[in-house]
Amino acid sequence: MTENTVENEHAILSPSGASRWSQCLASPFMERGRASSSSSYAEEGTKAHLIASECLIDNSAPEDLAIKSYTDYVRKEAKGGILLVERRMSISHITGEPNAAGTGDAVIIKGDRLIIIDLKYGMGLKVNAEDNPQLAMYALAALESFGFMEYFKDVKMVIHQPRLDHVSEEVVMVEELLATQEWLSEAAKKARDLLEQGARPSEEDFYPSQKTCKFCLASGDCAVQTKKVLNEIDADFEVLDDVKEKVTDIKDYTNGDLDKAMQAVPFIKAWAAAVEKQLHAQLLGGGSVEGWKLVRGRRGNSTWTDEGDVEKDLRGMNVPISQIFVKKIISPSQFKKKFEKTKPGWWAKVADLVFCAPGKPTVAAESDKRKAIVFTDVADDFKVINKSGG
Repeated sequence: MTENTVENEHAILSPSGASRWSQCLASPFMERGRASSSSSYAEEGTKAHLIASECLIDNSAPEDLAIKSYTDYVRKEAKGGILLVERRMSISHITGEPNAAGTGDAVIIKGDRLIIIDLKYGMGLKVNAEDNPQLAMYALAALESFGFMEYFKDVKMVIHQPRLDHVSEEVVMVEELLATQEWLSEAAKKARDLLEQGARPSEEDFYPSQKTCKFCLASGDCAVQTKKVLNEIDADFEVLDDVKEKVTDIKDYTNGDLDKAMQAVPFIKAWAAAVEKQLHAQLLGGGSVEGWKLVRGRRGNSTWTDEGDVEKDLRGMNVPISQIFVKKIISPSQFKKKFEKTKPGWWAKVADLVFCAPGKPTVAAESDKRKAIVFTDVADDFKVINKSGG
């Protein structure tokens, strides 16, 4: 059974921003009055959610294999239960914000279990279901909305990232979720109080970090965030030579120094990108910042204004067809996408002819699930060759 409902309330303390505002209580205040900008990635995600929801409601199959992976998963989980698609649910009992609601991509009522599935179509970082405030808010909203229908024992929460081939699941008891609601509600009240008081929050109300600052609208224009960056590099931007000196000193770092500094790199990079974005937006809007200006970047590739007219003219000049058109064999990815399912024999015949260059060595935390690259001593390699070669 499938049901779909649509409402249009917008929440300031939204589930999607819960990992930010529940830690950085000042972030809603700092974001106030700032317009959020869309991106091609966000639009792509919105389109994917729309296609997925329509296919689940119409019981049809999407052409996009990534979206199909998600809809197949949802249908499998929903078998024997009630599936609610793109369900808007009240979160006012969590945040205290009147008429606030959040949207659950897929909510399944299945006996004494609730299932919450969140589709993330992007190809950025993998997101886990464990200790995920966004999923917890959807689960708590569903418990509030449908608790009268069943006695729910537990909730299964799922993050589905089909283009990363990543599915993260966590099952939590209802009692655990209610404990989570307590600290979420406490954080929400403090964030609301800061919004209502109107005065700039104190430094203790901020919690700048890579996670909290990444999607904050005030990132790059936050004094506390900037202060933390300066503390991380132990420098003062008023004295640029001090920054240069710190960069020069890196070659003398111990392993412990490198470890500590590397942990701060993602946060510093995010801050630097946000600063550049803020400056670009200000200049693009007609503002001025002393010492900076907008210039034209590198020109784009040349293209024909009308390929049809060009072809007609070239043919009229008796240019050989072989000189007009470029013939190129289909790529392995395109061929696989087209025929792996419909013509598996074709793909099997050419699969061994596919070459994929290995990824370039990159620095990752010890907790990263990828295997570490092991470099062997060149001399050892020669020893192996000599032993086998006589």
